[in-house]
Amino acid sequence: MKHAIPYLIFLFIFLQSSCKEDNTSSIEEIYVETTFQLKGELPDILLSSSAPNNEKRDLYGIDVLYADMDETPYAYGLFDDLSLAKVKLQKGKKYLFRVMVVPNGKELCYDHLYGDYIDIFRRLVENLGISAGEACPLNNEFYYHKEVHFWKFNNPIISYYYKIYTGYLSDYLAETDNTVDIDMKSMFGNIKLEAKNLLHGQLEFQFLTDFEIPISRSETDYNEPLIYTLTPNKMNTNFIYSLRFWGNGNREMPDDYSFTSNYMVRWIDDNGKSTDLGVYPVKVQRGQETIIKLDLSELLKK
Repeated sequence: MKHAIPYLIFLFIFLQSSCKEDNTSSIEEIYVETTFQLKGELPDILLSSSAPNNEKRDLYGIDVLYADMDETPYAYGLFDDLSLAKVKLQKGKKYLFRVMVVPNGKELCYDHLYGDYIDIFRRLVENLGISAGEACPLNNEFYYHKEVHFWKFNNPIISYYYKIYTGYLSDYLAETDNTVDIDMKSMFGNIKLEAKNLLHGQLEFQFLTDFEIPISRSETDYNEPLIYTLTPNKMNTNFIYSLRFWGNGNREMPDDYSFTSNYMVRWIDDNGKSTDLGVYPVKVQRGQETIIKLDLSELLKK
């Protein structure tokens, strides 16, 4: 009996310890479901993604990161139906959400070579350091991965010639099943080109990157430079230009954000002779129209 007492005490302590471990494990494994409701500057038709399946042309990309774990990636997904965007979050954890929406993104962001989506929806694998990013499949579900996220959501580094809307929510505490509201902002400006004193020939305009490289319409065009042409019969044109570089890290785009981009101008006369007229900066303002006046007489004097 004397030998049995220590054994019973040990068994009691072991069972108590096991119960504590089981309780801790069960707490860690409690998940809550979170869905998303978009609001703000997004057009009404994009707020709910309620179009019939055969008319779903818009893309919704969602990044989920741990807010209190050095913003480690948690989950990501690409959707054409926002109602299917349902993510399981660990109860008691804080999260950060980044959202990008591209109207008609199925056409604008599609990579015909690989059959997936690129541009703003490229993925980055952290430990591999893939600088160019990977295309993302459209499966209307979340992928849970601590090393993969959308490459350009935190701070876009390339401008595109179509509308993009961005949303951000930080320090969201997952406590119960819930629908979170994401305030969406337009992430683009409108550019208007106006020619003056263009009596013959044509003016060519194209934006440059910060490395003085022509910017393409999108990566789906395999980096062919996008050139806008003005002629005596077409003295002005308009296009969309998305914003980039609003700060380092996972931060919300400021309401009054603007950035400076460089463009180059070229004149081609009626004989086909090309003359470079220089590189110039222009300030692009979020949600506003930027007018760029191209006076051929003045440009030729420089």
